Amino acid sequence: MAEVNGNNMEEEVVLVAGNNSNNNKKYDFIDPYDPYWDGKPYPTPKSKPVDPYPDPDEPEDFEEDVLIVVNQLKLTDGFHVDYLPKGRRQWLAFNVRSADDEGGWKASRAAVAEFNRLKGADLKLSKVLSVLSRMAAGVHYDLTLQCTDGCFYEARIFMGIGDAIELITFRPAKHWPRPTMR
Repeated sequence: MAEVNGNNMEEEVVLVAGNNSNNNKKYDFIDPYDPYWDGKPYPTPKSKPVDPYPDPDEPEDFEEDVLIVVNQLKLTDGFHVDYLPKGRRQWLAFNVRSADDEGGWKASRAAVAEFNRLKGADLKLSKVLSVLSRMAAGVHYDLTLQCTDGCFYEARIFMGIGDAIELITFRPAKHWPRPTMR
C-alpha cells in the first residue's frame, strides 16, 4: 500500500461479476505491456526542492497534488483518477472528462468498431463509464466502457488528425468497478 500526502493510494484488483472472465477465452484481446504503467506509485519526496523560478500563479501544494493524480494513474494502468485534488479536471497533459463527453463517445465507438474489425468480434457499445484524454499530435483516450454483452472493457485509442486512429489496447476491464464505488 502506498500513501501520498495522507491519501491511500492502494489499488484493489476487482473482479467483475458476470461474463467478463468468459470473454478472456472468447477474444484475442489487444493488451501490450507498457513499462510506464507498472502499478508502482512514485514515492513522496522527503523534502521539496527549492524552485529558483517559482510560478506566482501556481499554488504552493501543486506538485504534491500532481503526484496524487499521477500515482492514481500508475495504479490503474492510466485508466482512472478517483480523487481530484481541489476538483481540478486538468493535470499537466491529462484531462479527466465527463462520461457524457462527445469526444469520449466518439473515441469509444471508434475503439469498439476497430476491435470488431481487427478481431472479427461483434461487440456493441452500451455505455461510456470513464474518459481520460491527453493531447499529443491528436488525442489519446483512455476509456472504460460497457458493451451490450454486459461486460466492461478498457480501451486506449489514439485519434489522430483526420480519420487516423490507432487502437493501442482493448481488454476486459481490470479496474472496474472502482473501489470508490462500493
